[in-house]
Amino acid sequence: AAEKAEKKKKAEQARREAEARREREAELAEALGAESAERSAQEVSIWGTQLKAAIQRVWTRPPGVADQKYSCVVNMQLSATGEVLSARIQKSSGNPQIDESVLRAVYKASPLPLPRDPTVFQSGINITFIPS
Repeated sequence: AAEKAEKKKKAEQARREAEARREREAELAEALGAESAERSAQEVSIWGTQLKAAIQRVWTRPPGVADQKYSCVVNMQLSATGEVLSARIQKSSGNPQIDESVLRAVYKASPLPLPRDPTVFQSGINITFIPS
């Protein structure tokens, strides 16, 4: 009977240790997942900045348009090589000339830079463009 009780005790201890190990592994996986998501968000942000800079370099203010702050959201469909397949204004700047000039710049900047981390590439992407 003592031997049976000892085996039961060891089995219970092994079960508790396995459970504690599973909990530690789950916590670690969760922490790594959060870290990976944060890193991906950073990479997407860096890529967005690169896209805006590439468009900004080729954008020209339409003649006769006042020198004021404009902002528009552009939806782009990109190929895997960064070629702009299509672009449209998702949210207007309020000035059709600005919107058109931004779309021209998007196509002129094609192919656009790709993200450093290929896993964050999205073929359909929105950027908020603030011409300056």
